[in-house]
Amino acid sequence: LGDIYKGVTTIGELAEDLNKGLIQYAPKYQRGFKGADADPSDHERLFKIDTKEVVLNIHRNRAAQIAAKYLLARSDENGGVHTKKLYNPNVIWNVRKDPAGREKEPIYDAREEELIIYSLITIPDSGHRHYAYWLLHTWNSDHETIPSKVEIETDGLTLTREEIEDLLGTPYDFDPFDEEKSQMFVEIYNMLPEEEGYFFDELNDDSKKPGTARSIDMNRTKEPSRRFVYKLIECSPIFAEVEIQTMSNTISQASRKLTTNGTMDAAAKPFAKRLFELETEYPQEYKDLVNFFCAFFAEWAKLYPEWQPLVPSADDRHSLRARSFALSNIMFHPFFRLAHSLWEKYREAGTDWKAESEWKDGLALLAGDVEIKDPADDTKTIKVPLMARDVEEEGIIGNSDWHGKILIQRLDQDGNEKGWSLSSTRQTRDAAYHYLVQKSEVKL
Repeated sequence: LGDIYKGVTTIGELAEDLNKGLIQYAPKYQRGFKGADADPSDHERLFKIDTKEVVLNIHRNRAAQIAAKYLLARSDENGGVHTKKLYNPNVIWNVRKDPAGREKEPIYDAREEELIIYSLITIPDSGHRHYAYWLLHTWNSDHETIPSKVEIETDGLTLTREEIEDLLGTPYDFDPFDEEKSQMFVEIYNMLPEEEGYFFDELNDDSKKPGTARSIDMNRTKEPSRRFVYKLIECSPIFAEVEIQTMSNTISQASRKLTTNGTMDAAAKPFAKRLFELETEYPQEYKDLVNFFCAFFAEWAKLYPEWQPLVPSADDRHSLRARSFALSNIMFHPFFRLAHSLWEKYREAGTDWKAESEWKDGLALLAGDVEIKDPADDTKTIKVPLMARDVEEEGIIGNSDWHGKILIQRLDQDGNEKGWSLSSTRQTRDAAYHYLVQKSEVKL
């Protein structure tokens, strides 16, 4: 590729160069356009990053979230309440090489440590970061351009325009041209246009993302749901780190792990915004919620010993999974939601959950039996465990109430019924939650 340079620039300088069109976006060698109806000839053109001619495939909301996180990270340094950091703030440029050799090559002055560029600069990667820094400069120059709100999805956090204005102003004093606090590295290549495509493909397609479990474990404080999961891991022997799979997204047949950190994280995500509110504004209540979750699942472990820490073997736990939903990954979603709903109910009523028997009685009912129609004679009823799942080879009769909730009818190619398959979607988890509320007889 020839010489590759690394230099520094500021947010303000970068934004001004983008505004002047000195740095442009190449749809053909980046992410293209939104929608499929763009004129094919437009793919060969270069566009300013804020163009109104076409809709570049840059997610404005995602870029706005990066910009908001940058401001929150800066506020931390000034005594803010957030714990944000940006670990990859750098941007990448390509000084486009002219195939015909008509453009002058970049010249590096080693004595002055300056790179002199004569041709157009394009963005072979980091398009969203470019747009985020352009937004920061734009917001700072004209507060009317700040959106009414920016939702940081990973945190369940919403920043209003007024809050963003505060982060731009005193006491944080955002200055996009500050060479100490608004500076970033820029990596500069000198490639042919088609090489930009190879470069983009290598960075985005050839690279392998870490699995969900490893990502969560390596960055435990990134999101409210992750922080909550690791609070449970700290406080509960049931969810102790030796009991939770953090190295992969699945539990092998030889493993005695209870569940994965990814499953727990996904189960906590629906109330992430509430978790963030509690941990930042009501830390004592947040601690109480964690304690309730620990007590809730300790009670469930009394009813299903396979949940107990250290005692069960891998065979014990896999055997329970095979015949019952009591330790199925899908069931963490409705159970987390149920525990959270109960805690909120007691909090609102001003009652102490430790003195309440309702949630314990409800769990006992969920570990008990239900009456269903006898599959052999639909004029009769039989009792089966509420959590029982169909196990054809062992002749165990499952709870048919799960059919149409988390078990979906399978059909063969001719449309004939061929049994039920487990489905974990937002709708099926929702159905499971409402079924648990009904059968536990708790009042919400």
